[in-house]
This record gives sequence, C-alpha cells and structure tokens, in this order.
Amino acid sequence: MSAKQQSVADAASLAVFSAEAGPRIEFALKQNLPLARAPDNIIFNRALHDAVFPGGRRFRPMLALLASELVLADDNDALRAAAAVEYLHCAALIFDDLPAMDDARERRGRPCLHLGCGEGVAITVALALMNASCQIVASRAARDRAGAHRALLELTDCVAAQITGQAADLAPSPNRNSDARSGDGSARYWKTSALIRLALTLGPILSGADSSDVAALIGFGQTLGEAYQIIDDSRDVEEDRGLLRRGRHATFAIERGCEAARGLAERLTAEARRELLAKFGDLPSVHRLCEYANLPG
Repeated sequence: MSAKQQSVADAASLAVFSAEAGPRIEFALKQNLPLARAPDNIIFNRALHDAVFPGGRRFRPMLALLASELVLADDNDALRAAAAVEYLHCAALIFDDLPAMDDARERRGRPCLHLGCGEGVAITVALALMNASCQIVASRAARDRAGAHRALLELTDCVAAQITGQAADLAPSPNRNSDARSGDGSARYWKTSALIRLALTLGPILSGADSSDVAALIGFGQTLGEAYQIIDDSRDVEEDRGLLRRGRHATFAIERGCEAARGLAERLTAEARRELLAKFGDLPSVHRLCEYANLPG
C-alpha cells in the first residue's frame, strides 16, 4: 500500500472510530458530572453544564480511547480515563480565563464562564471538576487498588505540572534567553503536555498495561504535547502579544514566527509517530492514533 493509500485508509478507519466513540464519551461525561444535589445550587449546576457541554471535538478523551485501544485496555477503564482527563481540561480552561490569569472574554464562541456566573462560581466549578476526576480514578480501587493508586499518582502529577506551568505563565521574565525548542524554557508548556500525556496513559494504567507500553505512550505524549502547544500559540499570536505587554513570556511563535512554529510542530509530530511505530509496530490502532494526533485543534 502506498503512503497516500495508507493515509486514506487511516482517515476512513479513524472516522468510523470517532463516530462510534463520540456518543460514548458524551455519555461518560454526563454520567460522572459532579452535580450539586441541593435545590439552591441551580446556578452552580448550570455553570457546570456550560463548562463541559458543548466541549469542542474532545481531543483529549479521544486520545484516551485510542491509546487504550492500542494496548487492549478495558473499555470501562478507557471511558473513565476519557471523562477524568476532559474534566481536568475543562477546569484548566476555567482557571486560564480568569481575570487574574489570562483575563479572557470568550471561549468557544461564547462568553467565558466567569463572565456569565461570576468568578466565585466559576472557580467552584473548576474545583468540582478536578475533584470529580480524582473520584473517577479512585473508584477503580475496589477492583484493583494498586492500579488505582498508580493512576491517581499519574493524575496528581498532571495537576502538579499544570500548576507549575501556570506559575511559569504568570512569572515575568524580561531578561530571558529563549529555548531553541519551545520558546521560553518549556515550563509553561507543561500544562499542555501533562494533559496529553495523561490522556494517553490513564486508561492503560487503570487496565494494568505493561510498563514499557506506558513508558512509550508517555514519550509520545510529551512530544505531541509540545507540538500541540506550539501550534496553539501560532494561532494566538495577537492575543499572546497582549499578554507579553503585561509581562508574560514570549512564545516560540512570537519569537521565531508562525511559519517556523508550524515547521517545528510538524517535525515533533513526525518524531512522535516514528517512536510509536517503533514500539508497537505497523498496527491499525497505531495508525488511527497517529492520524488523530496529526490534527490538534
């Protein structure tokens, strides 16, 4: 099969997988939503729903299902991972948008959550989603205490990386030598890489996947996460210039230009693909994951 034929076949296979997986992801998110039961929490519950639905194309939960498929993980564990990772992602977006952070006005074509319900409610919703992600993983302990413990450590490592990355985002650095690969020494990129790494490893860890398989997915996630952030920065140059005036770090796209940023992201994605193929071989599930990973957005 030629490279072009392989690409067409991968896209068709991925389309079928996505069409089947999408409704399952949405069901898992609704099923585990940490709604408040008290009757006077209508505003909180409405804000919680708005934070999670609609949620774009669910890039991270789709990665969770694709990575779980690759290592033959249990389907229920894969869906647990998909929901937990998406909740963390939604919480991170809420925190990012706050006036004390990026002071954003719009998210996914709608006013940011804190503008609609107030900062206090928005922060509470973000904390509820983070807590729910921990509960989802901890619920696995009844079947496999060791696996749940390992998964919780991976999840809390992800949260720690997000905190470190956000702190780097907020720290002014006027006299800084940029890193040749990621613009600012890469600490601020930990937020993105950590979530993508978690998406790729949480389901396999919950299902007791081989440690070498998990290690390969960790490396794939780190490289893919950096590429994803560089692409995202190349789309947000004007917004990031505004943050730069407030003392934030310059991104790779600002310092080297959008064309250079896209070129670097393509090289990183190709590197990640080669590493995954070297570990798992020429399998349909590998091609589906690589095909999807080439389309961050």
